[in-house]
Amino acid sequence: MDKLRSVIYEIIDCTNTNKFQAFKETHGDLFLKFPVLLKMACESELDKEAFLQKFEYYVSMRSKVEKQELTLDEADIKVGSRLGKEYIPAHFK
Repeated sequence: MDKLRSVIYEIIDCTNTNKFQAFKETHGDLFLKFPVLLKMACESELDKEAFLQKFEYYVSMRSKVEKQELTLDEADIKVGSRLGKEYIPAHFK
């Protein structure tokens, strides 16, 4: 996770207009494992602060599962609840 976190922050800070291709070439292993996440990080219209907050939350949930502080089901419920609160009400306004 540390390598992924490092690359995500590097991508976010990069000003290269073709950063998707550049990072795909240098970090192909991560792009194979996390293609959607890294593609999102490369988007030019990305809300960087919101993306990083969500990313850090998901990483913290994964860490809690790995440390057996939460079960996978508990983490799924917490993440799902957060996503539901964020996205579902927006569709009903």
